[in-house]
Amino acid sequence: MKNIYRLITIFICLSLAFSAQGAVRKIGKVNLGLAVSLHPQMSLFDFDRMGFFKIAPGLSEEEFINELNKLKNAPVSQEFARQEAELQKSLAELDRKKAALMDKMVGITLEEGQKLEKQLNQVSIESEQLRKKLSDIEYQRLCPDLTSPKETRETLNKIEKEVVSELKKLAEEKGYELVLNSSITMPFNFPVKYSSGELYGLGVPGIDFSLFYSFLANKDHILPGDEMPESRKLVNWLELINSPDALSMLPLKPYPLVLHGGEDFTSDLIRTVYKNHKIDQRVLQAVMAVLDTLKQHEKNFDSNIESLIGPK
Repeated sequence: MKNIYRLITIFICLSLAFSAQGAVRKIGKVNLGLAVSLHPQMSLFDFDRMGFFKIAPGLSEEEFINELNKLKNAPVSQEFARQEAELQKSLAELDRKKAALMDKMVGITLEEGQKLEKQLNQVSIESEQLRKKLSDIEYQRLCPDLTSPKETRETLNKIEKEVVSELKKLAEEKGYELVLNSSITMPFNFPVKYSSGELYGLGVPGIDFSLFYSFLANKDHILPGDEMPESRKLVNWLELINSPDALSMLPLKPYPLVLHGGEDFTSDLIRTVYKNHKIDQRVLQAVMAVLDTLKQHEKNFDSNIESLIGPK
């Protein structure tokens, strides 16, 4: 709560300072949570097991299942067993070293005890690092269809950097003096949550990635106002992804609030990112139609997205 008040205070001070100088021409705002959740690569993210499917985008449901089965049925690499054995051996050696240090703690001086305590702390740090590596390897063995924890962290960082980079470029092009974020502020500890495989598989169940994946793969889109639109999949995805638990899984660091006003160019940001990834124009058109609907809901303070999408 203190951080929120601090952000509000900073925002007000900056606004007053810029206004006094006559410097502010335009204020922009972006829903970073929305922009990141609609990033094409997030259509391959398994929120439950916390990894990206090692499958190409744009496949039909049958093609996707075939590729998935190939990954799951592939022979388990013997390299995993070798690495696990080496790590287990190293951990056993550290345990013996720790036990030996503990034996020396009896009947020693304060100075000697402090030295031993430092050595014990170092052993504990090394043991924790090895356990994280062991957990990562176990995850790869149990989830052959998903990216490794290291690859997942790299992909999440790449997504965030791309979106923020494009945001800065658009802000300069559009002449925004100040750009604020209208996403819900999350007490997010990224990238600690993805620090090791031991946390993988303890994500958010029930978020069906296939809604977004199949939406992007489908080229025959119709607009949200039509009967039974394909766009309903995107709407359902946005409803799932908008939960606090899901938002905390997105590749975003903590970000500030927007108090009032601002010109929203989230659509332009998403359009630019989609062009970077050569997403089909018909897919992009359907995304923009849904985002226009969301904007209308924001104006009406209406959280029921389904009320403006197709027949009830």
